[in-house]
Amino acid sequence: MKKIDPPLVDDINELSDLSLNARLKENDILSRNINNLLAHYLQYEAYAGNPWEVNSLNLEGNLASKLKLLYENPPKYQLGFIKEYRDKLSPDICPMCGGLGKGTLDHYLPKDDYPSFAVLSKNLVPACDCNSKRNTTVKGDREPERVIHPYYDTFIKHRVFKAKFSGTFESPQISMIIIDDYHEQKKVLNFHLNEVVLNNKILDWLEKRWGAMFNKPHKLLRSYLPRGMVVRSDVETAIQDKLEDSDEEYDTPNNWWSFFYAGLLDCNVRLDCITSKINQLRL
Repeated sequence: MKKIDPPLVDDINELSDLSLNARLKENDILSRNINNLLAHYLQYEAYAGNPWEVNSLNLEGNLASKLKLLYENPPKYQLGFIKEYRDKLSPDICPMCGGLGKGTLDHYLPKDDYPSFAVLSKNLVPACDCNSKRNTTVKGDREPERVIHPYYDTFIKHRVFKAKFSGTFESPQISMIIIDDYHEQKKVLNFHLNEVVLNNKILDWLEKRWGAMFNKPHKLLRSYLPRGMVVRSDVETAIQDKLEDSDEEYDTPNNWWSFFYAGLLDCNVRLDCITSKINQLRL
């Protein structure tokens, strides 16, 4: 995950201008409902898009389908930010799951359930396919369970997850855990971990990374290690440097590489085994 700045778009003016566009075939129904829509936009901003606070709006007639159509095919001279975001906003790291694949523009609150926010810039977030995998799931059965919002949730500026290794050195069981068991947003983090991060096959990815580390630790850490035989502190420092480099490269401590390295640093027995393996391979 990654905290990113919300778009610099005046959604109130955007929607108001749409309702005044006489050439737009959706103009009449937009004009009749403009006050409700604007009030709903203000509610979204006031509650930071929290699905426990922001309700879906009952829309007149076919207004829902009209708004979704405006998202899919923005008018030539309006809602230009949508095409711009689709083309340029996708970062090198997914703000929703921390995965390394680039994605596209998607809706935080799903447009099928919240059609009034179909063209709301602050509801449009860059994400990889993790967002489509969660489908329309945005909150759990009990408050405050919900998906993390990369525009508003500042706590993801700090590392919140890491991998956990258990079992044998050769074939460990790998899981994902919340770092701080007493985190004030633990229920949000737990829900997001299960519905977004784990749903995007991060465990398969971690297993592959471990396989490479197990087979070639001397090569993966080569540029971070001293020459010759090493001690565990050398390996620990090398992995710490790798972690910090990944945090800097992706500008977030909640990327998948960081989850992997943070988990290794928390496992003394595994660090000892990696050290022994490196020395064996360097003989």
